[in-house]
Amino acid sequence: MSSCDSAVSYLSPSFHKTISLSEIYHHNHHKQPLQSYPQINQHLLGVAGGVLTFKPFMTDFHYTTAEKTKVNSLTVGLEQLGSFVSCMAFYPLATRFGRKYCIMGSTLVFLIGAIIETANTTSLPGWYAARIIAGMGQGGLSVVVPMYCAEVCIIAHQFVYLY
Repeated sequence: MSSCDSAVSYLSPSFHKTISLSEIYHHNHHKQPLQSYPQINQHLLGVAGGVLTFKPFMTDFHYTTAEKTKVNSLTVGLEQLGSFVSCMAFYPLATRFGRKYCIMGSTLVFLIGAIIETANTTSLPGWYAARIIAGMGQGGLSVVVPMYCAEVCIIAHQFVYLY
């Protein structure tokens, strides 16, 4: 492992092998799926779901285990809704105002949503609104960043960033 690599074995106590960031890059660089490291996938995909099941979170936001499925579904679905809506909105904005400003604006929108999410509002409607706002930022970034990357890269690599 090189000096600029850091081990990611702290992600999960169930790691049987320490994985360096260069190994992850090597697998992604050669188009091999990251599924060969299931612990990383489980960790990266399970963060929001894990937080929602914590007893302190359930107590702060006043819902019971019977309502857990509804809260989980709305948490994921509303962020996807915000992302879908902003994908449609940010394309014309990027054309009119430029890619860099739209990337900065999308990042700001996402940060506002993330700040509201991490603030203890003790309100499920506030949590849901924050998820929609954060989703709007993610949707804008998912449209504008690939366009920007394709525009600033060398011509031989342009289609790699678009697909």
